Amino acid sequence: MFETEKITCQLSGSDKSERTVATLEEENATQDLAQADITEKLSETPTAILYQAASLEPVPLRTKGNNFITGFATDIGTKKDVNQDNCYIGIKTTRNQKACLMVICDGVGGLSEGEIASRSVTSMFDRWFNNKESDIIFNNFEALKQKWSEMIREINQGLLDYGRRKQIQLGTTLTAVLIFDGMYYAVHIGDSRFYIISDEVNQISEDQTVNGTHMLLQCVGATLNPIPAFYSGEVIPDSTVLLCSDGFVHKLEEREMLKILNSRICNSEKAIKEHLTELIKLDISRGEKDNITALLSKVQEKKRMWEKLR
Repeated sequence: MFETEKITCQLSGSDKSERTVATLEEENATQDLAQADITEKLSETPTAILYQAASLEPVPLRTKGNNFITGFATDIGTKKDVNQDNCYIGIKTTRNQKACLMVICDGVGGLSEGEIASRSVTSMFDRWFNNKESDIIFNNFEALKQKWSEMIREINQGLLDYGRRKQIQLGTTLTAVLIFDGMYYAVHIGDSRFYIISDEVNQISEDQTVNGTHMLLQCVGATLNPIPAFYSGEVIPDSTVLLCSDGFVHKLEEREMLKILNSRICNSEKAIKEHLTELIKLDISRGEKDNITALLSKVQEKKRMWEKLR
Protein backbone atom coordinates (compact mmCIF):
# COMPACT_ATOMS: atom_id res chain seq x y z
CA MET A 1 0.00 0.00 0.00
CA PHE A 2 1.10 3.57 -0.60
CA GLU A 3 -0.36 7.02 -0.60
CA THR A 4 0.64 9.71 -3.03
CA GLU A 5 0.94 13.44 -2.49
CA LYS A 6 0.55 15.38 -5.71
CA ILE A 7 2.11 18.76 -6.41
CA THR A 8 1.58 20.34 -9.81
CA CYS A 9 3.38 23.18 -11.47
CA GLN A 10 1.75 24.72 -14.51
CA LEU A 11 3.99 24.64 -17.56
CA SER A 12 2.10 26.37 -20.30
CA GLY A 13 0.01 29.41 -20.92
CA SER A 14 0.13 32.57 -22.97
CA ASP A 15 2.14 34.36 -20.29
CA LYS A 16 4.98 33.19 -18.05
CA SER A 17 3.34 34.88 -15.07
CA GLU A 18 0.40 32.48 -15.34
CA ARG A 19 2.42 29.59 -13.90
CA THR A 20 1.02 28.60 -10.52
CA VAL A 21 1.41 25.87 -7.92
CA ALA A 22 -1.68 23.96 -6.86
CA THR A 23 -2.80 20.67 -5.33
CA LEU A 24 -4.87 18.28 -7.43
CA GLU A 25 -7.08 15.59 -5.95
CA GLU A 26 -7.77 13.79 -9.20
CA GLU A 27 -5.84 13.26 -12.42
CA ASN A 28 -7.99 11.27 -14.85
CA ALA A 29 -7.14 13.29 -17.91
CA THR A 30 -7.10 10.93 -20.85
CA GLN A 31 -9.39 8.00 -20.21
CA ASP A 32 -11.20 6.65 -23.25
CA LEU A 33 -9.66 9.05 -25.77
CA ALA A 34 -11.09 7.26 -28.78
CA GLN A 35 -14.70 7.66 -27.61
CA ALA A 36 -14.65 11.09 -25.97
CA ASP A 37 -13.44 14.49 -27.08
CA ILE A 38 -9.97 14.91 -25.66
CA THR A 39 -10.57 18.54 -24.78
CA GLU A 40 -13.21 17.47 -22.27
CA LYS A 41 -10.63 15.33 -20.50
CA LEU A 42 -7.59 17.62 -20.48
CA SER A 43 -6.88 20.95 -18.88
CA GLU A 44 -6.14 23.75 -21.31
CA THR A 45 -2.95 24.38 -19.34
CA PRO A 46 -0.68 21.32 -19.24
CA THR A 47 1.14 20.57 -16.05
CA ALA A 48 4.24 18.90 -14.76
CA ILE A 49 3.35 16.46 -12.00
CA LEU A 50 5.66 15.62 -9.12
CA TYR A 51 4.81 12.72 -6.85
CA GLN A 52 6.21 11.70 -3.50
CA ALA A 53 4.87 8.44 -2.14
CA ALA A 54 5.07 7.31 1.47
CA SER A 55 4.79 3.64 2.36
CA LEU A 56 1.98 2.75 4.78
CA GLU A 57 3.67 -0.53 5.64
CA PRO A 58 6.48 -0.94 8.20
CA VAL A 59 9.81 -0.50 6.39
CA PRO A 60 12.49 -3.00 7.47
CA LEU A 61 15.91 -1.77 8.59
CA ARG A 62 17.56 -3.32 5.55
CA THR A 63 15.45 -1.82 2.81
CA LYS A 64 17.08 -2.35 -0.58
CA GLY A 65 17.38 -0.24 -3.69
CA ASN A 66 17.91 3.48 -4.24
CA ASN A 67 16.92 6.83 -2.84
CA PHE A 68 16.05 9.69 -5.19
CA ILE A 69 16.37 13.46 -5.02
CA THR A 70 14.42 15.03 -7.87
CA GLY A 71 13.53 18.37 -9.39
CA PHE A 72 12.72 20.12 -12.66
CA ALA A 73 12.74 23.50 -14.38
CA THR A 74 11.00 24.84 -17.46
CA ASP A 75 10.72 28.00 -19.55
CA ILE A 76 8.29 28.93 -22.29
CA GLY A 77 11.14 30.39 -24.35
CA THR A 78 11.10 33.52 -26.47
CA LYS A 79 9.20 32.36 -29.55
CA LYS A 80 6.05 30.46 -28.59
CA ASP A 81 2.91 31.67 -26.83
CA VAL A 82 2.32 28.29 -25.19
CA ASN A 83 4.67 25.89 -23.43
CA GLN A 84 4.00 22.59 -25.19
CA ASP A 85 6.36 20.62 -22.94
CA ASN A 86 5.04 18.38 -20.19
CA CYS A 87 7.01 16.37 -17.66
CA TYR A 88 6.36 13.94 -14.84
CA ILE A 89 8.31 12.60 -11.87
CA GLY A 90 6.82 9.87 -9.71
CA ILE A 91 8.32 8.11 -6.69
CA LYS A 92 6.72 5.31 -4.72
CA THR A 93 7.69 2.43 -2.47
CA THR A 94 6.96 -1.13 -3.54
CA ARG A 95 8.47 -4.43 -2.47
CA ASN A 96 10.49 -2.53 0.16
CA GLN A 97 12.20 -0.53 -2.58
CA LYS A 98 11.64 2.88 -4.09
CA ALA A 99 10.80 3.21 -7.76
CA CYS A 100 11.20 6.44 -9.71
CA LEU A 101 9.50 7.18 -13.03
CA MET A 102 10.54 10.20 -15.10
CA VAL A 103 8.76 11.29 -18.29
CA ILE A 104 9.40 14.16 -20.72
CA CYS A 105 7.08 14.96 -23.64
CA ASP A 106 7.58 17.82 -26.10
CA GLY A 107 4.63 18.82 -28.27
CA VAL A 108 5.68 18.85 -31.91
CA GLY A 109 6.21 22.33 -33.29
CA GLY A 110 4.49 23.06 -36.57
CA LEU A 111 1.48 20.94 -35.61
CA SER A 112 -1.61 21.95 -33.66
CA GLU A 113 -2.23 21.58 -29.92
CA GLY A 114 1.11 20.03 -29.04
CA GLU A 115 0.40 20.77 -25.37
CA ILE A 116 -2.66 18.51 -25.56
CA ALA A 117 -0.66 15.67 -27.08
CA SER A 118 2.17 15.93 -24.55
CA ARG A 119 -0.23 16.18 -21.60
CA SER A 120 -2.09 13.09 -22.83
CA VAL A 121 1.05 10.97 -22.73
CA THR A 122 2.30 12.15 -19.32
CA SER A 123 -1.16 11.55 -17.88
CA MET A 124 -1.18 8.03 -19.31
CA PHE A 125 2.15 7.19 -17.64
CA ASP A 126 0.89 8.80 -14.41
CA ARG A 127 -2.08 6.42 -14.28
CA TRP A 128 0.05 3.41 -15.14
CA PHE A 129 2.70 4.13 -12.51
CA ASN A 130 0.15 4.68 -9.75
CA ASN A 131 -1.76 1.50 -10.55
CA LYS A 132 -0.53 -1.09 -8.05
CA GLU A 133 -0.74 -3.78 -10.75
CA SER A 134 2.16 -2.10 -12.56
CA ASP A 135 4.53 -2.91 -9.70
CA ILE A 136 4.87 -6.57 -10.60
CA ILE A 137 6.69 -5.80 -13.87
CA PHE A 138 9.01 -3.04 -12.64
CA ASN A 139 12.10 -5.22 -13.13
CA ASN A 140 10.79 -7.34 -16.01
CA PHE A 141 12.02 -5.51 -19.10
CA GLU A 142 10.23 -7.71 -21.62
CA ALA A 143 6.92 -7.19 -19.81
CA LEU A 144 7.60 -3.45 -19.57
CA LYS A 145 8.30 -3.23 -23.31
CA GLN A 146 5.07 -5.04 -24.10
CA LYS A 147 2.98 -2.90 -21.73
CA TRP A 148 4.52 0.40 -22.81
CA SER A 149 4.07 -0.52 -26.48
CA GLU A 150 0.38 -1.22 -25.82
CA MET A 151 -0.01 2.11 -24.02
CA ILE A 152 1.67 4.00 -26.88
CA ARG A 153 -0.53 2.33 -29.48
CA GLU A 154 -3.64 3.23 -27.47
CA ILE A 155 -2.75 6.87 -26.91
CA ASN A 156 -1.49 7.24 -30.49
CA GLN A 157 -4.82 5.99 -31.86
CA GLY A 158 -6.72 8.31 -29.53
CA LEU A 159 -4.75 11.32 -30.72
CA LEU A 160 -5.16 10.30 -34.37
CA ASP A 161 -8.93 10.01 -33.87
CA TYR A 162 -9.06 13.36 -32.10
CA GLY A 163 -7.05 14.99 -34.88
CA ARG A 164 -9.36 13.60 -37.55
CA ARG A 165 -12.44 14.88 -35.71
CA LYS A 166 -10.95 18.38 -35.43
CA GLN A 167 -9.23 18.21 -38.83
CA ILE A 168 -5.82 18.91 -37.34
CA GLN A 169 -2.58 17.06 -36.71
CA LEU A 170 -1.02 16.93 -33.27
CA GLY A 171 1.91 15.01 -31.86
CA THR A 172 4.49 14.75 -29.14
CA THR A 173 7.86 13.20 -28.41
CA LEU A 174 8.16 10.75 -25.52
CA THR A 175 11.06 9.73 -23.33
CA ALA A 176 10.26 7.79 -20.14
CA VAL A 177 12.69 6.20 -17.69
CA LEU A 178 11.84 3.86 -14.82
CA ILE A 179 14.57 3.38 -12.18
CA PHE A 180 14.17 0.40 -9.87
CA ASP A 181 16.52 -1.92 -7.99
CA GLY A 182 19.67 -0.34 -9.42
CA MET A 183 18.50 -0.58 -13.04
CA TYR A 184 16.98 1.80 -15.57
CA TYR A 185 14.39 0.89 -18.20
CA ALA A 186 13.55 3.46 -20.88
CA VAL A 187 11.23 3.99 -23.82
CA HIS A 188 11.89 6.69 -26.43
CA ILE A 189 10.17 8.24 -29.46
CA GLY A 190 11.42 11.46 -31.06
CA ASP A 191 14.24 13.79 -30.01
CA SER A 192 13.79 14.50 -26.33
CA ARG A 193 16.82 13.09 -24.56
CA PHE A 194 17.89 10.79 -21.72
CA TYR A 195 21.34 11.22 -20.14
CA ILE A 196 23.17 9.62 -17.25
CA ILE A 197 25.79 11.89 -15.69
CA SER A 198 28.53 10.40 -13.49
CA ASP A 199 32.18 11.28 -14.11
CA GLU A 200 31.14 11.93 -17.72
CA VAL A 201 27.97 12.71 -19.66
CA ASN A 202 26.44 9.69 -21.38
CA GLN A 203 23.60 10.25 -23.84
CA ILE A 204 21.56 7.03 -23.67
CA SER A 205 18.76 7.81 -26.15
CA GLU A 206 19.34 8.38 -29.86
CA ASP A 207 17.49 11.19 -31.63
CA GLN A 208 14.97 9.93 -34.17
CA THR A 209 15.54 12.71 -36.69
CA VAL A 210 16.46 13.08 -40.34
CA ASN A 211 20.26 13.17 -40.74
CA GLY A 212 20.89 15.09 -37.54
CA THR A 213 18.36 17.84 -38.32
CA HIS A 214 15.43 18.84 -36.12
CA MET A 215 12.98 17.05 -38.44
CA LEU A 216 11.39 14.14 -36.57
CA LEU A 217 11.13 10.71 -38.14
CA GLN A 218 8.24 9.78 -35.86
CA CYS A 219 6.25 10.97 -32.87
CA VAL A 220 3.21 9.96 -30.84
CA GLY A 221 -0.04 11.22 -32.37
CA ALA A 222 1.03 12.15 -35.89
CA THR A 223 2.70 8.87 -36.90
CA LEU A 224 0.45 6.02 -37.97
CA ASN A 225 2.43 3.30 -36.19
CA PRO A 226 5.23 4.78 -34.06
CA ILE A 227 7.97 2.28 -33.20
CA PRO A 228 9.56 3.04 -29.82
CA ALA A 229 13.21 2.43 -28.99
CA PHE A 230 13.95 0.73 -25.67
CA TYR A 231 17.02 0.96 -23.45
CA SER A 232 18.06 -0.72 -20.20
CA GLY A 233 21.14 -0.90 -18.02
CA GLU A 234 22.60 -0.40 -14.57
CA VAL A 235 22.43 2.96 -12.84
CA ILE A 236 25.72 4.01 -11.28
CA PRO A 237 25.14 4.98 -7.63
CA ASP A 238 25.44 8.73 -6.99
CA SER A 239 24.93 9.55 -10.65
CA THR A 240 22.26 11.88 -11.98
CA VAL A 241 19.61 10.99 -14.55
CA LEU A 242 18.61 13.85 -16.86
CA LEU A 243 15.59 13.98 -19.18
CA CYS A 244 15.07 17.07 -21.33
CA SER A 245 13.26 18.47 -24.32
CA ASP A 246 15.47 19.24 -27.30
CA GLY A 247 15.47 22.97 -26.56
CA PHE A 248 17.61 22.32 -23.49
CA VAL A 249 20.59 20.96 -25.41
CA HIS A 250 20.80 22.96 -28.65
CA LYS A 251 23.13 25.63 -27.24
CA LEU A 252 24.82 23.76 -24.38
CA GLU A 253 28.01 21.75 -24.27
CA GLU A 254 28.36 18.46 -22.41
CA ARG A 255 31.21 19.84 -20.30
CA GLU A 256 28.80 22.51 -19.00
CA MET A 257 26.21 19.88 -18.16
CA LEU A 258 28.85 17.80 -16.37
CA LYS A 259 30.04 20.77 -14.32
CA ILE A 260 26.60 21.96 -13.24
CA LEU A 261 24.49 18.79 -13.09
CA ASN A 262 26.82 16.33 -11.35
CA SER A 263 25.64 14.57 -8.20
CA ARG A 264 28.05 16.42 -5.90
CA ILE A 265 26.27 19.75 -6.28
CA CYS A 266 22.78 18.50 -7.22
CA ASN A 267 22.22 17.30 -3.66
CA SER A 268 18.78 18.75 -2.89
CA GLU A 269 15.56 19.56 -4.74
CA LYS A 270 16.36 23.26 -4.40
CA ALA A 271 19.86 22.82 -5.82
CA ILE A 272 18.57 20.75 -8.74
CA LYS A 273 16.02 23.41 -9.69
CA GLU A 274 18.58 26.20 -9.36
CA HIS A 275 21.18 24.45 -11.52
CA LEU A 276 18.68 23.44 -14.19
CA THR A 277 17.38 27.03 -14.26
CA GLU A 278 20.95 28.30 -14.58
CA LEU A 279 21.51 26.17 -17.68
CA ILE A 280 18.16 27.15 -19.16
CA LYS A 281 19.04 30.84 -18.80
CA LEU A 282 22.43 30.18 -20.40
CA ASP A 283 20.69 28.36 -23.24
CA ILE A 284 18.32 31.28 -23.85
CA SER A 285 21.14 33.82 -23.65
CA ARG A 286 22.79 32.00 -26.56
CA GLY A 287 19.72 32.34 -28.75
CA GLU A 288 17.54 29.31 -27.99
CA LYS A 289 13.90 30.22 -28.65
CA ASP A 290 12.05 26.92 -28.14
CA ASN A 291 10.23 25.71 -25.03
CA ILE A 292 12.81 24.29 -22.63
CA THR A 293 12.19 21.69 -19.92
CA ALA A 294 14.60 19.50 -17.95
CA LEU A 295 14.10 17.12 -15.05
CA LEU A 296 16.81 15.53 -12.96
CA SER A 297 17.01 12.74 -10.41
CA LYS A 298 20.03 12.10 -8.24
CA VAL A 299 20.19 8.34 -7.69
CA GLN A 300 21.67 7.35 -4.36
CA GLU A 301 22.42 3.84 -3.21
CA LYS A 302 20.34 3.16 -0.12
CA LYS A 303 22.63 2.17 2.74
CA ARG A 304 21.65 -0.34 5.35
CA MET A 305 20.98 0.98 8.82
CA TRP A 306 24.12 -0.57 10.32
CA GLU A 307 26.23 1.08 7.62
CA LYS A 308 24.79 4.49 8.48
CA LEU A 309 25.67 4.06 12.15
CA ARG A 310 29.30 2.99 11.66
